[in-house]
Amino acid sequence: MGKDQLKEQVIEAIKTTPHKDAIKSISLFGSFLHGDNNEDSDVDLLVELDRQKPVGFFKFVGIQQHLEEKLGRKVDLVTRDSLSRFIRDKVIKEAEKIYG
Repeated sequence: MGKDQLKEQVIEAIKTTPHKDAIKSISLFGSFLHGDNNEDSDVDLLVELDRQKPVGFFKFVGIQQHLEEKLGRKVDLVTRDSLSRFIRDKVIKEAEKIYG
């Protein structure tokens, strides 16, 4: 699966994601963005949540599991705050917004 096909699938998956109203944006980073993914690659997504609509741990995991189910592969769903300070700037700089 290529980047463009993945982007379309993510957008479609978000439409049926629980608590989608709390998602402000989703950006792609990592191997799928760079085109060096393989059949075992996970999907790296940076999510920005609406602070006016708090998402607790279980809701966040529910969103992640829904995306995994719809995409048929593991999803690494992260927020800016959860990124390691060692990679945060690089990820934010390279991430490509696909929703929001």
